[in-house]
Amino acid sequence: MVDCVNLFIGADTGACQRRGEYVVAMGESNFRKALEGYNLPFLDMAMVVCSTVAVVAYLMYCFSPEVTVRIGSDKIFYTAFFVVIGILRYLQLTMVFNKTESPTRALLRDRFLQIILLGWIGCFVWLLYIKKWLVFMAQ
Repeated sequence: MVDCVNLFIGADTGACQRRGEYVVAMGESNFRKALEGYNLPFLDMAMVVCSTVAVVAYLMYCFSPEVTVRIGSDKIFYTAFFVVIGILRYLQLTMVFNKTESPTRALLRDRFLQIILLGWIGCFVWLLYIKKWLVFMAQ
């Protein structure tokens, strides 16, 4: 399931980067041959479809019995909030602000994405360690 999430997040970021290339190339006279098979509505739809499938796959991962047993909590779906908000922010950067750059560069430059990532990590730390530690200390 994690492989499926990674596959569609990769496809989504690839479509975002291709969209950026397309937007830049629209203003130039030497249009790359590889970009001739694309247009903005197609690339926008590809990003939305890949993002949707990635979110659904992540939710399936969160509700998977194997994962809830391994993590020791059935509340892992709380982390999906950060995944959805992070994907929406990346789509906003790409589609609204036309800041189509590598996901790594976007993460390093965008404070909101950094906060979302820290929230996602913090939620996992809470579920994996702190919650269990508090229960242990209460005994």
